[in-house]
Amino acid sequence: MDKRRAAFEQELMQNRRKQQETEANWHDLRRKNQEKTECEEDFRAVSKQEFDVLEKWRHGWRGSTANGFHQLLEEEQARDTMLWQRGLQAREEEMSEAMQREKHVLRQLKEDQQNIQKRWRT
Repeated sequence: MDKRRAAFEQELMQNRRKQQETEANWHDLRRKNQEKTECEEDFRAVSKQEFDVLEKWRHGWRGSTANGFHQLLEEEQARDTMLWQRGLQAREEEMSEAMQREKHVLRQLKEDQQNIQKRWRT
């Protein structure tokens, strides 16, 4: 009986360690997700500032040369914005998938722990 109990206790301890590691990973992913959100907000603010500067230049400069330069700057800004948005979206998808995997592992570990406890009681 003592060997059986020791085996169950060891199995429970291993399961709890795995559960704690998974919870720590999940919390780390949540922190990274929050940092990503803050990065997106910063990016939006910088994009707005760039747009405001372009508007000031547009009103300050006149002529076809200035207009062509504005178009070049606007195209460059649009391209940069699109690349940033794609990158942020890809990171968001990766983060979401990783969080879902961690949640799944955590649920599985909790189920395993319940099963171990049931076996131990019988």
